[in-house]
Amino acid sequence: MSNSNTAFIRYVFLDIIGYSKLTIEVQAFIVEALNKVVQAALKDNKVQKKGRVLIPVGDGIGIALLNAARKYDSHIRLSLSILRHLEEYNQQADEKNKYQMRIGVHQNTDILITDINEMPNVAGTGINVTARIMGLADGNQILVSRGVYDE
Repeated sequence: MSNSNTAFIRYVFLDIIGYSKLTIEVQAFIVEALNKVVQAALKDNKVQKKGRVLIPVGDGIGIALLNAARKYDSHIRLSLSILRHLEEYNQQADEKNKYQMRIGVHQNTDILITDINEMPNVAGTGINVTARIMGLADGNQILVSRGVYDE
């Protein structure tokens, strides 16, 4: 990918609440559980590998939906599916392995790049704003930007 490629991207950013207060063993278990929750939600929503960029960020995941032809609410549907799978996980998990997450949703035209690991990635205002929106959300809450709300 060249730095000159731009795309309209729908973002979903996830963050595990209270992650840094957990033991390293519980952190590892919960990250693995989060990965399974997100993979199940991506499958439910038929999000193909070529139409997304997944950005692991330690205690969360950034999801960039690249296909502008997708439904206008694809990021909202994905977020709801993630929360649904999280609830299913938490109903079966041991008390110490239960967790909550916050979700931020935004959309913007940003730049498609190749990162230091030679993997597809994104850069631009949209990804930064999405992370800030996510940081304002409460546990198991989806917070959307004004642009997403208006659309």
